[in-house]
Amino acid sequence: IKVIREQIVMIDPGLDVGKVPVFSDLVSLQYVRPEVGGEILFGNSDLPGYDAIDPADPDSYLNRATDDFVDLTVEKVGSRFPGFPDASITSSYAGCYDVTPDWNPVISATPLAGLVVAAGFSGHGFKIAPAVGRLVGDLVVDGHSSDPRIPATDFRWSRFAEADPLTTPYPYVGAGQMR
Repeated sequence: IKVIREQIVMIDPGLDVGKVPVFSDLVSLQYVRPEVGGEILFGNSDLPGYDAIDPADPDSYLNRATDDFVDLTVEKVGSRFPGFPDASITSSYAGCYDVTPDWNPVISATPLAGLVVAAGFSGHGFKIAPAVGRLVGDLVVDGHSSDPRIPATDFRWSRFAEADPLTTPYPYVGAGQMR
């Protein structure tokens, strides 16, 4: 598992845009979501491959967007939302993600008796929390998944040593690491 720095930019669209949906744009490789007060959160989904990641130090990293990332934000948001003629950036921040080689979490028993690992969520942990909780509980209590929709084998730690990464049955080639 590697640690990467994820940058976020907050945008005031400059006009009342009403309800903005939460979405991930797999064409321009960005994601947006509305914030309280009318701001829009922007994040970049065009991430490097695992082998190209320059790991971040979670104890010491720049906790705001870089100038290059702000420029990228202006370019992507400007092309996807050209109707924001008076948009402005109100703030930015950065945090750390834990990522695995296939950008999917490890939820697995370990060789240490009673130790179950749930890590490497790449920023998706909250979104899949109910399934994660169920699988972790099942692994702790029974040693296997009780839900056929949540196969424990998909999230096993050994998949990396076995060269069997978790992939989607419905890939979108333009989506980069967003599989």
